[in-house]
Amino acid sequence: MFFNQNIFPTFFVSPLRIVGICMTKNDYLKAGLGHFSTRNYALAITAFKSALEIDPDFDLAINALAEVYSKSGLLDNALPLARKLVELNPEDPLAHAALSRIYMQMGMIPEAEKELAISNRLAQNS
Repeated sequence: MFFNQNIFPTFFVSPLRIVGICMTKNDYLKAGLGHFSTRNYALAITAFKSALEIDPDFDLAINALAEVYSKSGLLDNALPLARKLVELNPEDPLAHAALSRIYMQMGMIPEAEKELAISNRLAQNS
């Protein structure tokens, strides 16, 4: 290949803003998922936040940002996002499962069990 794969992801999100290329929320989501898959969490966070600047209620980016914060150990950042995801999608069992997992990581066992029960109930009804 003609480029170094270790360097390319570092420059994937920012230069597009500099040269004035208009990226959509889905472009940022895709870039963030690429960074997330290579465990480049700092760039993933930047990309997901950029998607949310375009659409603050973009549930896929909210979920992804909560996940990257969770993986990074930034649970205080992940929790409000997971709560917002449930607020936006109250009938989505996966949203409740994500919130349950974050509660569990934070040691909030009763809250985690409640959200898991909601997730299970919704999954059975769908």
